[in-house]
Amino acid sequence: MLIIQLSRCWGPLGKRCPSSQCASKRGKFASRCKCSAGWTALADCIFDAPGLDRTRSVTDAYLFISSSISLLSLIKPQLDANVQEAIYRNILAYDKVFPLRCYGNNSFIHYLNGHFQNFSEFLTLKDTILQIPSNQLLEVLNSINPSELADLLSRPGFIDDNKILIRLLTYYRSVQNLVTFIDDFNQKSQDSQLTDDNRAAILEVLWFHFTTVLSDLNDTDVEEWLNVRLQPYLLFITTDLLASNNTLTIQCLPYRKM
Repeated sequence: MLIIQLSRCWGPLGKRCPSSQCASKRGKFASRCKCSAGWTALADCIFDAPGLDRTRSVTDAYLFISSSISLLSLIKPQLDANVQEAIYRNILAYDKVFPLRCYGNNSFIHYLNGHFQNFSEFLTLKDTILQIPSNQLLEVLNSINPSELADLLSRPGFIDDNKILIRLLTYYRSVQNLVTFIDDFNQKSQDSQLTDDNRAAILEVLWFHFTTVLSDLNDTDVEEWLNVRLQPYLLFITTDLLASNNTLTIQCLPYRKM
């Protein structure tokens, strides 16, 4: 079935056209050329979600898309960067029609890697969060263990929206162990080229957590927080954080610890 649909989308597989035709006669020739335009046209046709919705059940449509992603993932090394990006964008567009299709309380990270396959390298924080319906956010975050989240956020270039990062970590601390996450993340993100804004956003969440639990910490714990856990971020502390209600309401003894 997949091969039949690919043939409809692309015409005779393997047919080559002169590069000049690919460049100058998009439409009639581009969909039959083994060049960037041809691959892009193929991807656009495969991910024509409205067309799929009219002719197939939701389950059949999803199975077809999954098979198509698997096939395109196998040939990804042969495609140029623009075509790879176009395929990734098509997957995102399809996911807007069927968000979290066939995701069921298992690890969300495993779901992402299985769904996007070799195209998961294009994932960003904003694209990832936009796939999750707001009423399922806590459920999804609860499925991600601290090590998995550290892996995801430490991918080079993954963090592309600091407001979303703050929101994510704020929600995450309510369902998972934030301390385990940040210890793991600090090790994995040493070479991930975090921006100053990234570090400031992370500090905002960590500082709130630290000042909340400070009164329960012993001297060794406080030293670990200040000299190890928060160390990569303290350069970006602001007067707003120091003058926040959380900080100003700390009792004298724990404040001296800090």
